[in-house]
Amino acid sequence: MAHLASRISHLVLGATLAGGCATDGGSRAPAASVTDSAGIAIVTSSAPDSVIEPTLVWSVGGSDDGNPLLQVTDLAVTGAGVLLVANSGSAEVLAYDATGALEWRFGRRGAGPGEFQRALSVAAIGDSAFAYEFSLGRLTVIAPGGAFARVQQFPLEGPNTELYGAFGDGSLLLAERHLTDMKPGLNTDSAVYRRVSTTGISLGVIGWERAATVDFVMAGMGPNLHEQAFGPVAALATAGDWLARTTGRDAEVRLSDPSGRLRRIVRWEETAAAVTDADREAYRAARLAEAQGEMVGRMVEDWLAHATFADRVPVTGLVAVGTDGRVLVSAYCGPGAGHDGCPWRVCDADGRWVRTLRLPVRATDAVLLGELLVTLSEDADGVERLDAWTIAGASSAAAVRPR
Repeated sequence: MAHLASRISHLVLGATLAGGCATDGGSRAPAASVTDSAGIAIVTSSAPDSVIEPTLVWSVGGSDDGNPLLQVTDLAVTGAGVLLVANSGSAEVLAYDATGALEWRFGRRGAGPGEFQRALSVAAIGDSAFAYEFSLGRLTVIAPGGAFARVQQFPLEGPNTELYGAFGDGSLLLAERHLTDMKPGLNTDSAVYRRVSTTGISLGVIGWERAATVDFVMAGMGPNLHEQAFGPVAALATAGDWLARTTGRDAEVRLSDPSGRLRRIVRWEETAAAVTDADREAYRAARLAEAQGEMVGRMVEDWLAHATFADRVPVTGLVAVGTDGRVLVSAYCGPGAGHDGCPWRVCDADGRWVRTLRLPVRATDAVLLGELLVTLSEDADGVERLDAWTIAGASSAAAVRPR
């Protein structure tokens, strides 16, 4: 799963890469410098010499009448390569194989075993799936094939503890959110990361970070909270024995093991661009276009009239990691992004930036599914879609298989 560490929608009322395009897979990977600092490998790369348009292999959802996707809040991948989708709008977990075919669906709305009431996050250990209702502290274990296994109540304090991933050693990763005592203006949203067993026993805190900056406005519509306009947002992903984290501010990905010990830093040469007046206007237009419904539109408009913009555009957006340590990290592709599509940097298992992909969608979540990058996005009408893209080489004649 690729979490943006700040999820304001859960908490409040309201929520350039240079180079030509290659189509033959001939992008030359530049040399990377590797240094060692106290046993931590620091790999620094410059940009590859081309940008690749990846092949769309399959899609699920979109504008077709049979779209099963409704308020998707998380993605994860099992050890057998099954894609798990937290379909919170239907109170279900959906499971798709590597070709995009639906394997099983689990859950319904309710309060009993195997039922869900609140927004879900998902993780996988081996071939078992775990669905977590963060506002209830309740974990549902789903056996391989989609059968109900058990329910575990977590003895956690506070309403803002979320499931953020899982590790190969069988532990889960939770994030304890700390956004309290807010005052009008900019507020820091921080996250403490804790490993726990699947029975809820704490295995220790493995780190913390400043997840995002929240802009709290008191205006005509009352309390109005949003992530700061162009404010950097931390992102996190887990797979196997890897935890990948970005800050949004820095041109790097930090890779740790399940204990939180830093093992590798993947860096590249990039300077955050200054936010211009044109950027601010593009951001305002994008946020208003995204607003669903008259009331939400009025709240967004009210907030934008008083919003505090960051000085610089974030460097990174989403991050995805493979069990072998490969990393994919997107540029900032949120509201007001000044480039076509969304560029993704592909780094190999040694941390070298080997190619750049330009996706025509702006993803809100993404995971690695074998040799595919699966992205979640939605159109201007809020219709959601999953797309699976090739990440090795360039475009080929592979057929697109909508589902």
